[in-house]
Amino acid sequence: MDGTQHDILNRIGAEFHQTMGECIANWAHVEDRLFHYCWAVLGCTKQQAAIVYCKTPTIDSRLVLVTELLPTIFPEIPTNGHQGPYPIQIWTGIAEAMRKLLKTRNKIAHQPALPNVVWGEHLEGAPEVAVEISETPRTLSWYEIYESHSELARGRGEPTSLTITELKKHRVDVAGLVFNLVTFYQDHVLKHAPESPLTRFERRSD
Repeated sequence: MDGTQHDILNRIGAEFHQTMGECIANWAHVEDRLFHYCWAVLGCTKQQAAIVYCKTPTIDSRLVLVTELLPTIFPEIPTNGHQGPYPIQIWTGIAEAMRKLLKTRNKIAHQPALPNVVWGEHLEGAPEVAVEISETPRTLSWYEIYESHSELARGRGEPTSLTITELKKHRVDVAGLVFNLVTFYQDHVLKHAPESPLTRFERRSD
């Protein structure tokens, strides 16, 4: 493999890993929003909220925590006479979307990412994102995240991979999730959360 081929592999590898990092960074914003939900609903100090929140070690369990806390501040859904979706119904949709995205997030965070290099009869199975690194023989390469052998052996994984295309879509989807979390917090959580230094400050800032 000559210098040009190495340069191409380094370029596509750099873009791939940068996009992975941006996906994980977007999830950090999701976690920050979930913490603010917990803090506002509990109506306690930031330190007290952090103790409760950090006792739940995964994003999935933190989502469960917030989902259990939110109904304590919202009025019950009336049996009749209510127009439009109720806050807890809106939250249910947001939580379901988050759970679906978490499957991809966990794969990005915990599964290996490696380059693929194919030529000859294997060219037919290459994805559209594959880049040509050699003309003679024609050789294509791309990076992907694949399910680890240990997960497949346990019967918990799926033999699917994530290319740069799926990562870019995930990055956009998680950014949209962050927007929905911020909007729901401003429109509903702050409106119903108990009075506290946090809610007083954020209501003034709204």
